[in-house]
Amino acid sequence: MISVLFYIVYIIIMISAPAVVFGKRSYLILFVLMMCAQFNVTSFFKAGITVSFFEIALLLSSLPILLYSKSFLGSVRFTAADKVFFAFLIFSGLSVVIAVIRIGIGNLVPSFEYLDTNPILRSFMSLNKVILFVPLLIVLRNYLLTKWDSAFLNQKFLIYLAYSGILPAFAVLIQFLGVGFFLIHNNPSFGEDFKIVDYYVDRPVGLTNEASFFVYQLFFSFVALFECNFRGLIKKRLFIFIFILFAIAVVLSLSRTGLIFYIFFMLLYQFRSGLSLTKTIGVAVVLSVAFFLVRNLNIYGFNIIDRIMSSFDTQADLSTIERYGSTQAIWDLALDKALLVGVGIYNYGYYATSYLPEYMSVIQYSKDKPLPSFNFVLQLVAEWGIPLFLFFVTRQFFKLRKSNDYFVKIFFMFLLFYALTFQVLNFATPFLILLFTTNDEKDTLRA
Repeated sequence: MISVLFYIVYIIIMISAPAVVFGKRSYLILFVLMMCAQFNVTSFFKAGITVSFFEIALLLSSLPILLYSKSFLGSVRFTAADKVFFAFLIFSGLSVVIAVIRIGIGNLVPSFEYLDTNPILRSFMSLNKVILFVPLLIVLRNYLLTKWDSAFLNQKFLIYLAYSGILPAFAVLIQFLGVGFFLIHNNPSFGEDFKIVDYYVDRPVGLTNEASFFVYQLFFSFVALFECNFRGLIKKRLFIFIFILFAIAVVLSLSRTGLIFYIFFMLLYQFRSGLSLTKTIGVAVVLSVAFFLVRNLNIYGFNIIDRIMSSFDTQADLSTIERYGSTQAIWDLALDKALLVGVGIYNYGYYATSYLPEYMSVIQYSKDKPLPSFNFVLQLVAEWGIPLFLFFVTRQFFKLRKSNDYFVKIFFMFLLFYALTFQVLNFATPFLILLFTTNDEKDTLRA
């Protein structure tokens, strides 16, 4: 029954999008989209792109703007953040052209043992989120800028992004308590067929399909929460309450990578204004107390400290074996086939299986279960080629260094970190940065 309420709340939020965007408080569309971005375990249908809560809310809000408010389009402003995604699309398209040529001359021979889609078609199908989300979010952002001051929208963005993690965090608590919380798992982006999971004993996942994905989506709400506190946008008591809620949810998720990244972010935040002896001692004391409190804590039979340390053990469990084995295979593919040019965006699966290490024989793959990528950065190296990848990363790095906004720097920095663990662009969350606005003198990422 509790989960039904969650579905009802999110459906109401989703269908309110057109009324909100044309209402007196059109900035509330930021809240609508950020809330919907968190709930992606359930999809409504697939039409070239998986259509879930976020996709419907985005279409319901942006398409009416294109139809009825075209006058603002002449004053559209592009930020450097937009250009990051544009560059990603251009480089991806270039990699596809190169892959076509390599396949045509016999330099690449794709294997269809685990994938039966045409490699070129697969590339463009896998880019569908970037192709759809980027222009529509830019349209929506520029529409809001005709109605509201950019500094005001900035504040609302941070507040709503922080709030958007509250319900998913509560969902984790309810799932952990085992009182009955079902989710419809049918999102093909996660390789799932229709099934209903009732979380009596299953590991909590929030409103997505996997614990690591929950902590990934929640992380940006976590960062926004700290930014709201730093800028004085929310009351201290509310900050503490939400922080405790998020912290408990992350611990209960048992996501090893999540725990490491959250701890690392909090360390960075403490030294945001520079190093000092007092801060260093304070952080050391807090970490010591935290270690003492959780060293004997067991959840679902796992010790928290042992769980974190297992991230560095290649033979810890099947999940870790697959993570390291997949990464090694893609690395070997990059060295063999992508020293100069790559194999085409999202095409690693046609080639990487022949590079799997021997210890991966305990895991069987098929067309229903193809080889996953646990390192999107390394995947791009193999698919774009090393020179193109290095040019892209170097260019974006220097853009990021010029940014005066700490939140933007942290957002992209940890987006890169998470890209070392899975395909981060399978989610709507990273695209939300396109809604973050600044004034005319300061770009989102200054070019």
